[in-house]
Amino acid sequence: MRYQFIKGIKEQQGRFSVSALCRALQVSVSGYFAWLRRPASGRSQQETRLLVQIRAVHRQSDRSYGSRRVHQELVAQGIGCSRKRVERIMSKYGLRAQTARRFVRTTEALLHE
Repeated sequence: MRYQFIKGIKEQQGRFSVSALCRALQVSVSGYFAWLRRPASGRSQQETRLLVQIRAVHRQSDRSYGSRRVHQELVAQGIGCSRKRVERIMSKYGLRAQTARRFVRTTEALLHE
């Protein structure tokens, strides 16, 4: 988490040195650069692939599907994963079902003249 924070600060502002940020967060500079070179974990790679599929299903439904129906669609496509995992990924990336707005009548129609 600390390394991710350092990376974010460097990408956004760039005015602080890596060594100063590492010193402030009490981590080693060599540890930060080793973390940068390390490949993504298998779980992380799986999550990225699943996110692409979740986004596709969500987009195809005009963003009306929540985690339950997205999960059902993924299972129908032969993609195995738990509903909780779909829910967690959707929440993490801000994918939510958009509900239709209710019709609200703001004026009364003139029935008798």
